[in-house]
Amino acid sequence: MLNKYRKNPQYKLRKFGGNSYLFNSDSAFEVNEVGVSVWKNIGKQKTIDELAKELQKLYNNAEQSSISIDIDDFIRTLLAENMITIRR
Repeated sequence: MLNKYRKNPQYKLRKFGGNSYLFNSDSAFEVNEVGVSVWKNIGKQKTIDELAKELQKLYNNAEQSSISIDIDDFIRTLLAENMITIRR
């Protein structure tokens, strides 16, 4: 469930010049549409598979398993960069 994670309040999602970024006062990370969807759903009552099904509707030719792997990878990156934490 995505609600087991908590966003680091120091990071904000913004769009500049058609690109989306997660940034704080020190750095900025460009994120794609999948990353934006993941970020917006962090902390919500939704599973990774449910989010992958929603995204699959947007990307008709993508396999749900591939999208789920992308979501998992992005969550690991967010954790490694301390952009999100696991709720205790």
